[in-house]
Amino acid sequence: MKDDEARGLVLQRLYNIRHEVPQASLNHFDGLPISNAVLFNILDQLAQENMIEWLPHRVSGVVNIFANAHIKVLGVKVIEGTVTSPIAIKIINVQGSHNVVGDHNVQTFNLDAEKIIANINSAGASITEKEEAKSLFKKVMENPLVKGAIELWAKAHTGT
Repeated sequence: MKDDEARGLVLQRLYNIRHEVPQASLNHFDGLPISNAVLFNILDQLAQENMIEWLPHRVSGVVNIFANAHIKVLGVKVIEGTVTSPIAIKIINVQGSHNVVGDHNVQTFNLDAEKIIANINSAGASITEKEEAKSLFKKVMENPLVKGAIELWAKAHTGT
């Protein structure tokens, strides 16, 4: 995985949990298809560009990957597409449609959940079948393993 993709995954994860926890710890990055060494480097890169605040724990000058991080205003604006990212970031959004404005540093792939729900609603099926399908779709989209698989599929099929 390229750094721009890993930066997108990490920044998106921090964006997604910003209202749930004051700071992300290592377990908040579970399910991302990146190693702890890559995570360390990505957190460092995002912090250098002022998109996140990252507080690694240091013991005898050695950085311990167990760190706390949270997204800053610039990171939120990059995810929301209102500013140009200072570094290349690829955002793969599988949680719904967001009006992300792309630029030369940010590439996005949107899985439009609202359109999928609309297609389910307009299908020639019973109300019970439609409700079951929507419930299953929601459950699938909330599963971190499925989300990661969709992200990898999107990467492979967008040619980026």
